[in-house]
Amino acid sequence: MAAPVAAAPEANSFESGVLRRPTLALRPPLAACKRTAVHLGKGSRVVIVADHEGAGRRLCEELESRGVQVLRVDARPERADIETKLREWANKGPTTGMFFLAALDPCPSLAEIDLVEFRKQYRD
Repeated sequence: MAAPVAAAPEANSFESGVLRRPTLALRPPLAACKRTAVHLGKGSRVVIVADHEGAGRRLCEELESRGVQVLRVDARPERADIETKLREWANKGPTTGMFFLAALDPCPSLAEIDLVEFRKQYRD
């Protein structure tokens, strides 16, 4: 089976940037994936940037039931705020991993948002 090809970038109607379009990618079955050296268990610390749909909440519950300390970010804060929070957590000890689940949230159509909302949704 041929690998999916990403769509060519399109001119953005808001700015001269690139409009990002998601593309489907088939993933192999779990049995075909190699194990990693990462172990999420008692004493592990994991950063989770949660989504609005509930996957983050469920992941937090699962990890906490395994004794993982979850360092959770519920809203999408300003860049300076998240950098400060990440530095504070890093000063308290190492983290085992990070899940950025905000990418699971649906994106509004460009026709439904104005420039201010667009910049808010797609800021650095």
